[in-house]
Amino acid sequence: MGDAGLTAGVERLADVAPGDWGALSCCPSYYLTHEWMSVMAPTVGSDLRALLVRDRSGAPLLGAPVTTVAAGGDAMYDPLGVLARACRDAEGGEPAAAGLAGLYPVVTVVAPGFVSGVCEAASLGGPGADAATGALLDGLEREARSRGAGAAAFLYLPEEPGGRLDRLAAARGYRPAVVAARCVLQVVWPTFEDYLGARTRTRRKSIRAEAERFRERFEVEVTGVEGLTDELAPLHAAWRAKQGRPVPEAALVRQYAAIRERLGPAVRLFVARDGGPPAAFAQFYEHGGTLYSRAVGFDYERVAGRFAYFNLLFYEPLRHAIAHGLRAVDYSMEAYEAKMGRGCTLQHLLVHLKPLAPVEPWFDECVRRADRGRREGFRRLRELHP
Repeated sequence: MGDAGLTAGVERLADVAPGDWGALSCCPSYYLTHEWMSVMAPTVGSDLRALLVRDRSGAPLLGAPVTTVAAGGDAMYDPLGVLARACRDAEGGEPAAAGLAGLYPVVTVVAPGFVSGVCEAASLGGPGADAATGALLDGLEREARSRGAGAAAFLYLPEEPGGRLDRLAAARGYRPAVVAARCVLQVVWPTFEDYLGARTRTRRKSIRAEAERFRERFEVEVTGVEGLTDELAPLHAAWRAKQGRPVPEAALVRQYAAIRERLGPAVRLFVARDGGPPAAFAQFYEHGGTLYSRAVGFDYERVAGRFAYFNLLFYEPLRHAIAHGLRAVDYSMEAYEAKMGRGCTLQHLLVHLKPLAPVEPWFDECVRRADRGRREGFRRLRELHP
């Protein structure tokens, strides 16, 4: 199939029929599903939209979430800011990073949950897949120009050397750089004891001690969406504040109501109790044989010294995954040492950035430094946690 008859355009997410997005059955992450994006779009910004490639009959072939990021927006969803931080972290990267500010605003493919990707119809393949992907890239750049953007981007796109999107984006002038990594725990053990046996002696001893210390005071209740009650909001807000990303409790209460209404079947909660109200919790979503880690919350005084973070985020969910035949636990980004030390592997996440006007040589130097620095950092982590 050539490109004749293909159309690519941006639509309001609310106007995309769930069945149309559902027809894009090859979707690489729960965070790219229509249900998830519809509920969690406000966490990205006010204008998360859908870029769709359709065939001549109007049937969707490819789909990706897009948003416009201005200077000063949410730092986690800003491809220029993410690239600038990676460049600054690399030796000698400060001058180049400073020059990125002139490229705002930027239109980027990114979804709530810090992931980028393209969902596609199962029937798409062969030359038609290249044509459809080319149409998607055309649509992204057309949208960027219509909004006066200085660049088009994909943020947090999993690295797939030789993959179709990587290959075609590079041919059209997108510059790739590793900026983060996705942490995934592949569930390959028949029991939790087998998981412990695969850890180093030192780590095995520390995990046992952490689990014992936690269980001295707390019991863990594993629930579905019925456990997502408003009494978790103060714990959630306390964690967000500690991470430097404060959110009002009232906003979380509204979010919980939307989750209960529209995402309920996927919710899995691990709640720590000591006879009173919840002391801590970890929230996950179960989809396609994977648990996706999303949020935690703590009453920091009650859980002090009890290793609640490690128990609720790692050990209890792993027990659940093993018991229910799940294949993986997806822990998203950051906290790499803690996650790798407990068995996670890393998959590079890239920014693919295309300036829409000529840039000075500093731009490519910034991309190279950022990529080199992040790759070297992750290489060292893998050596520490083989």
